[in-house]
Amino acid sequence: MKNTYPSPLASYENVVADKDLFMSTLKTLHSEMDTDFWIPKVRFADMDLHKIFVEVTSRGGIDKIVKEEKWKETFDTFNFPKSQRNPIFRKHVLQYYYSLLRNYEMVYFFKARGQVPPLTGSVNGKAKSAYHVTLKIGSWKLRGVMYESTEERGTQDPEKQSYDVSPNTLTDEANHKEHFEKANSQKEVCNISTLISGFS
Repeated sequence: MKNTYPSPLASYENVVADKDLFMSTLKTLHSEMDTDFWIPKVRFADMDLHKIFVEVTSRGGIDKIVKEEKWKETFDTFNFPKSQRNPIFRKHVLQYYYSLLRNYEMVYFFKARGQVPPLTGSVNGKAKSAYHVTLKIGSWKLRGVMYESTEERGTQDPEKQSYDVSPNTLTDEANHKEHFEKANSQKEVCNISTLISGFS
């Protein structure tokens, strides 16, 4: 992922009013930032990312919604089928937003310019190739499990080691002491900006 925000190609008002323009500029942003883009499916139909973006930004943005614990209330406005209105799917949609729409929100709604805030964090515990971590990007904090990549593990430079992150654990508040060894009393702080595309 590139560490700078691209310039917007349209105004916030225009992308809200024009779904086609929104989708075009969203795809362009992901291309320019070198991040993965896809459209999640809801019962074989494309998820309406435009509607989700409009509803979230009309309430002040995703960070504000999460901080004020209004995600469920916001989720209900998306009008998903009744079979999908459950805590698990609600959590998945939140993860989709951070992966697919948060950078777009920063550029088109908050008009962010310049460098993307670095992702930093601490390792709280570990067991074999899994790490329980706390990550921070700007004012947003994540707690979850990070797995060491098994690809080319033996030949990789330790300073350039890659990691896989389990998306279902990004906001997991489970008692990790049952699964992980205690970390040293002084936490290992690491700069892991290369993981930003997996969380933003």
